[in-house]
Amino acid sequence: MELEVDLDRVRGDLPENLKGVKVEMFERRDASGKLLRREFAVEGGKAPEGYKSAGTWEIRDATKKGEIKVWRDFTLDERQRMGEIEDARYGFARTMMQGVRDVETARFLGWTARKYAKAKKDGLDVVDIKPLAQLLGSQTFTQDEWVKVPDAHIAGTSIPRYGALAGKYIPGIMWNDLSGVMELRDGVWDKMLSAWKVSKTALSPAVHVNNVMSNFIMADLADVGVNDIRKALETLVLSKGGDAKAKALIERYEDSGAESGSFAANEIKTGTIEPLLKQIADNEPEAVQRASLANVVSLVAHGSFKEAGVAATKTLPGRMVGGTMEAMVKAYQAEDAVFRLAKFMNEIEAGKTDLQAGKAAREAFLNYDINAPWVRAARRTALPFISFTYRAVPLMLKSLATKPWKFAKYAALGQALSMLAYAMLGSGGDEDKERRLMPDELQGTMLGLPKMMRMPWNDSDNDPMWLDVRRWLPAGDVAELNNSKSAIPLPQWMSIGGPLSLLIDFYSNTNFRGDKVVQATDTPGETIAKVSDMILKFALPNLPAPGLGWLLRQVGAPVDTGVLDPYSWVAMERGMSGAKTKTGKDVSAATAAANAVGVKLQSRRISEELMNLNGRANAEEREIKTDITRIANMGARGEISKEETARRIQREVEKLKELGKKTREKVGGGR
Repeated sequence: MELEVDLDRVRGDLPENLKGVKVEMFERRDASGKLLRREFAVEGGKAPEGYKSAGTWEIRDATKKGEIKVWRDFTLDERQRMGEIEDARYGFARTMMQGVRDVETARFLGWTARKYAKAKKDGLDVVDIKPLAQLLGSQTFTQDEWVKVPDAHIAGTSIPRYGALAGKYIPGIMWNDLSGVMELRDGVWDKMLSAWKVSKTALSPAVHVNNVMSNFIMADLADVGVNDIRKALETLVLSKGGDAKAKALIERYEDSGAESGSFAANEIKTGTIEPLLKQIADNEPEAVQRASLANVVSLVAHGSFKEAGVAATKTLPGRMVGGTMEAMVKAYQAEDAVFRLAKFMNEIEAGKTDLQAGKAAREAFLNYDINAPWVRAARRTALPFISFTYRAVPLMLKSLATKPWKFAKYAALGQALSMLAYAMLGSGGDEDKERRLMPDELQGTMLGLPKMMRMPWNDSDNDPMWLDVRRWLPAGDVAELNNSKSAIPLPQWMSIGGPLSLLIDFYSNTNFRGDKVVQATDTPGETIAKVSDMILKFALPNLPAPGLGWLLRQVGAPVDTGVLDPYSWVAMERGMSGAKTKTGKDVSAATAAANAVGVKLQSRRISEELMNLNGRANAEEREIKTDITRIANMGARGEISKEETARRIQREVEKLKELGKKTREKVGGGR
């Protein structure tokens, strides 16, 4: 660990060249253990009165003026608290995993070099690789073009990054794929983007439900029935229980290519690494198992932020959080595996070979292994989830073209469920009146199903209950423009996301709803709280659990309700506190909890719909009238001719008439 300190705090005679000089650190703390001051002395010096030794440090990169950097290695106890594992078995297993990957990569590169590469460019149409253009997806190569494989080395070694291919020439179309497979994504940006995507997918309960429901739709389109899914679940359970036949089938499934990744590597991980980690954890010293928050704070105080993060995972809360996160990630992976396995088994029963069944399983569901350069560039920058749309749209279009009866079935099912709901309500529902007052984005159908499914009950205030199924339908919102906040309406899948969206929101001072984040009249404390809230809500998963804000309020901190907490918890907290809507309707904690886990239930009061409708209409009317005034003033100042003034004002008047007509139709049902 390193610290920067003033040279004046070092006692004793110092040589001209300070680098490498050993000094002893002394600390003075109060009764509670809070650090008050640090002093240093040349090694062997006497401790100041009231100070205790904090170890021997070494001066690095220093002169006799200004500040110096002092450094020391972590002690064994500190390394253990940060999660260091010295067990040789663990090191061997980890090395074995890395070795398997490296050997297979080298074999693949060697095979490609022998079969397709050329050592000389004579007679070849060689095109130079432009790294930045390739990264942005603007440079791809055709079948007749050749490229020279870079001969760069793996950082810190003399080993060519592309092995036997380094410096040789290969077809451009092959490089398109090879560069995508071999690209290293270990920079700060990629790590941050990857962490954010995991946070917003595998660690968000609502996404789990959306994922399962989407898979059910895709399974139906692939002619995978409920019985197939049941068999796949049974096979997975039996395999976990040690059943030899089930394990053999799972191994065939893995080897068929139905899922990406090496089965051998997975076997080493699940059969060697995980049991070993559990065994080592059980044998850890009690002090390590009780790694305390004080140790984390100490590391932060010394500026060792990375180490503090690792140490935090060893504390009891850290272990609980880490275990929960690991379970959610595994569940997210299993949700896809069950459906793929069901399709694989379905194809095997139909007489297909393992490879044919594996290919069918890959094609029936979404395959995120994409080498298209522009898609890779987009998902690393502005459109982190574009892979879903890129795979889902062709899948749905193919199904629509080859199995149109499936979509007719969904339309009939949606209509039947709606009729059943209103039949159960008796005289308690008027579908036409209830639907026409909704915002435009909630009206209409997707894949034949209504976006909002009427529930066969009303809430406690006798207001209609609805189920929003938009997130349950794969590629259902591909053409949805109503939620766009851009200058030109764009489909939702083209909305900028990831760290880039946070930067845009920060500099534009707006949140994802388009609301202003910081007001000009906010105090510095309010500004910090609002910006911190925006960053925290962006980074953390939307969990239905108390966040940092709730914890701070419990200890009396002046943190506003809803600040520094996940959106799901804010909604639930409003319901539990007895909050009401603008029309005096109680906010339901139960409905908020259902929404948090992906069951998007909501009640919609007719009076609220009318109020919202009128509010939107009034806002649009004010915009039009403001434009009329602006145009009239331009005409009065002579900036535009009288004819143009009249024409432009008439155009705005027509907008007013159309707005009034649409509003009356919604309120009166076309009358």
